[in-house]
Amino acid sequence: MGTMTDNTIKKLYEYGKRVYSGELTDKEAAQRVHEENPEVAESSAKHYINWYKKMREGSFLSWNTNANLLKYYVSRIIEEESVEISELAIKSARKYALYKNMTDLDQELLEIANQNKIKILDLEDEKIDESVWLPSIEEYNPDISKEKWIELLNNKEIFGDKYLMAMACIYDNGGEGSCSELEEKYHQNMTLWRTSCGVHLAEKIADYTLCSRLQEDGKTTFFVIPFLYRKANSDEKGSYIYKLRPELKEALGEFDILKYLPDIEKELTTKDMLAQIKEYIDSKGFSYDYELIENFYLCLKSKPFVLLAGTSGTGKTRLVRLFAEAIGALKNERYLQVAVKPDWSDSTDLFGHINLDNKFVPGSIIDFIKRAEDDTEKLPYILCLDEMNLARVEYYMSDFLSVMETRDWKDGKIITDKLVPKVCYSGDPLAEKMYDSLIIPENLYIVGTVNMDETTFPFSKKVLDRANTIEFSYVDFSLPELQEKRIVKTVDVENIFLRSKYLRLFTDCTDYWDKVTYYNNKIIAINTILKEGDVHFGYRMRDDIIFYMLYCDEAKLLEEDRAFDYQILQKILPRIQGSSESIAKILKKLFSEVCAGPYESKNGINDSYKMENYMSDGGTAKYKLSAEKIWKMLRRFEEDDFTSFWV
Repeated sequence: MGTMTDNTIKKLYEYGKRVYSGELTDKEAAQRVHEENPEVAESSAKHYINWYKKMREGSFLSWNTNANLLKYYVSRIIEEESVEISELAIKSARKYALYKNMTDLDQELLEIANQNKIKILDLEDEKIDESVWLPSIEEYNPDISKEKWIELLNNKEIFGDKYLMAMACIYDNGGEGSCSELEEKYHQNMTLWRTSCGVHLAEKIADYTLCSRLQEDGKTTFFVIPFLYRKANSDEKGSYIYKLRPELKEALGEFDILKYLPDIEKELTTKDMLAQIKEYIDSKGFSYDYELIENFYLCLKSKPFVLLAGTSGTGKTRLVRLFAEAIGALKNERYLQVAVKPDWSDSTDLFGHINLDNKFVPGSIIDFIKRAEDDTEKLPYILCLDEMNLARVEYYMSDFLSVMETRDWKDGKIITDKLVPKVCYSGDPLAEKMYDSLIIPENLYIVGTVNMDETTFPFSKKVLDRANTIEFSYVDFSLPELQEKRIVKTVDVENIFLRSKYLRLFTDCTDYWDKVTYYNNKIIAINTILKEGDVHFGYRMRDDIIFYMLYCDEAKLLEEDRAFDYQILQKILPRIQGSSESIAKILKKLFSEVCAGPYESKNGINDSYKMENYMSDGGTAKYKLSAEKIWKMLRRFEEDDFTSFWV
């Protein structure tokens, strides 16, 4: 179905009126809409046509993703009907908007009501029954019988072993559950149910059975073919609960689906595994703070590209190697350290080039990436680009950084666009065969170490927006007590330990939407301050920060304020630099309104000294690390009329 046009929306509304008046049945009207607009399925048309009646009554619209259509209905009803009916229409639309946490839509509806002087009815006494499973049978029914489901279950082209295992887990869980609940109980990634079953399997079923499809504004909603859903209660894990359709559940029982249930063994928690990694690193004679290990892990989990920056000789490169060694990546050459050369200027330095004999000469990392992609076990591969800013990162990594943003899900795996530009191998048929289809594999993790001094280049926002920047600047020369040598085993991890499970905020994080909204509001407050100096950021950074916070919360690692402190320090502050007075104002506001508190009353010759005294006097600082960094950045501005993160 294509995007619904204004003309189609108008027709649906008019047919809704005719059905309400008794001139046509909803079935007759839906057939006519489909004949006049083939892109609108009859099931969808019938649903939208019945909106007219529901909105006049103030009823809850249980299924909708087309906000434009909803606003059109509201506006037309206000034009044509009484004040009382208009009030009910606004109420009906707002119930849905609030149920779906669509605050922007709710605000637009309130504006429509205010412009037309329509009273806003109170919704407090009309709590939506969140125990109702959606969509209702009247709204959508794939009409697949128990016998047909059994036929599908026996068809290996439709229900492969992966899908049978997924169904066994839901059936064993009583036939329902949230994706996060199933992930925790059965130790499978939640994308198995959300993406693999809810999209890919459901689409196969639709193609095979030719069942009706629920279509919404350009997209088919596939997951409602095998599942119903409802909003989770406050005491339930996740945001939405999914339930097997009755006919499917009955078929699974007769099919003896539980024989496909995975073996579940007691597994170490993420926190346990990180503690063992820390213990392994300690046993090698190096001491890194445990909080640093947790932070480093969360950065890799959020996006497989992390920067370690700071003073030369502080252990940046050693941390990458020891972490890789601790997770077993050194055993079979799954770790590669590459020294970046100052003359690197484009992607051929990474991927390779054609020589004068028309033969392909591999670049520094292409064969390592190829090996990661070909690894049948998909174990983690760690690539360390040492002193990566000896050359301009945005030049030699431009192709890589762009392709990294194409990450998406396909059959439960993370894929990207093709990685290697044809200019690198064009003319060598063997190289073209080997590298033409190469992507960024889901088991590749890149860590760049950088020194910020007169021999290196600064980072552009293109680079900083795509990575967490962990700063190494603290040096403690005090010697630890001698310890007895001990042997600690490596923690051999699978790729799921590091692999991202969130790529898209609006599709992958729905089970945690309350938390997403909470973190998003914090980010909005900061970005509003940054706009004053035109250093605000976009959706990519917003999403990455939220992903970091969700991973931290799920694994029960850092305290919430500490984790958010790291995100301000590692994602937001590195972008702030310049000589304009607006930069100084931003730093002052971030300190007083976000990270710490009012500092103006403290002693000091200028603001940075007042901030420093505020901190040394034990002033309240919610985000202490960021507050410390801010006063240092402001100090440099006051002394040099310029500042940056790298003070």
